[in-house]
Amino acid sequence: MVRDCNDAYVEVSGRTRSEVIGTNLFAVLPTETAGTEPVVDTVRRAVLSALETGRTVVVGLQRYELELGRSEGADEGRHYWIGTAVPVPRPGGVGTDVLYNIHDVTALVPHLGAALSGSLELGGLQARAAVVAATAVAEQSQMFDLALETQRQLGIAVQEVMLPAEVPASVTEAVQVAVRYRPASDALQVGGDWYDVADLGQGRLAVAVGDVVGHGLRAAAVMGQLRSALSALTVADVGPAAAMTALDRVARHSPDATATTAVKVVIDPELDLAIYSNAGHLPPLVLREDGTVHAMDQALGPPLAVTEHIVTRPLGTATLGKGDTLVMYTDGLVERRGEPLDRGIRRLAAALVRLRGLDVESLADTLLAELPPHSALRDDIALIVLRL
Repeated sequence: MVRDCNDAYVEVSGRTRSEVIGTNLFAVLPTETAGTEPVVDTVRRAVLSALETGRTVVVGLQRYELELGRSEGADEGRHYWIGTAVPVPRPGGVGTDVLYNIHDVTALVPHLGAALSGSLELGGLQARAAVVAATAVAEQSQMFDLALETQRQLGIAVQEVMLPAEVPASVTEAVQVAVRYRPASDALQVGGDWYDVADLGQGRLAVAVGDVVGHGLRAAAVMGQLRSALSALTVADVGPAAAMTALDRVARHSPDATATTAVKVVIDPELDLAIYSNAGHLPPLVLREDGTVHAMDQALGPPLAVTEHIVTRPLGTATLGKGDTLVMYTDGLVERRGEPLDRGIRRLAAALVRLRGLDVESLADTLLAELPPHSALRDDIALIVLRL
């Protein structure tokens, strides 16, 4: 199944994203024969080989028609293409995706016939150069794809090292809690989501999630800096509002931290009380034992490092009693292309009501399985599910 496609494929194929994403790969490929066998059979063999061997497979030169080829001056609407099928292991070693690239090399092969025949007549050297160039496209594509995957895996490793290895035992003894981090599916989409769970002593605990704008190793590095700073503020038992104010000051030292969002909640189970402060992040949701859902949305301030001067952060309170469930998340869980975030938050709230009978581990897994768009994960997801 197609999990995602880039804008270039949409433009070239003449299809919309909704027509491509979520459908069978071989249903969106040309049905015509390009060479000795149908295009779809050639691609199927390459993709399956990449999956079985774990190695990149280069699809040889093919000639077939796509929408782009209908432009004026095209060779009867047909172009030459070279493809690469690159296996991309999923985090945790469960399953494998394939990054399939298609490159238009029409401009490089106007004299392929002469080159392949070995002719050294006038134009032969030019033809040979075209063949070399076309081959180089495939080789460079393979190297580029492998480099992208290496960068992605390194970014994921950075995130995993910086995120807590496990929830403190003192916390799990007091409450039920499940944490999840899922990196984006796109090979380039290494991001800056984080979460943190800490024991403050005397029965109190602190939970936080955040999201650095952007992707890549730089975003992951900024995430590590901000999470470490917030963790230090938590250890010092600085309240949520003061922590967000201090984190705003830290963020201003890095241009890449601008517009980072974060929310911190401190819970006192003995008092059935939660206090919180939100720096531009999506509101945590509380699922009551009676099946109602409450949004913690009364202490929303601007994202970090976006105001001209550091501002005092608001502080909100909420009741959080025995049997209530707190859900904190990043936008990858609820965001879908072309719809407002409010709709995604309402979808999450409805799912919490419907799934309220599940334990926290099962609830976290089910939310991750049901809520993100089935076509592809557009962003990282950090998730905390905590039940008193």
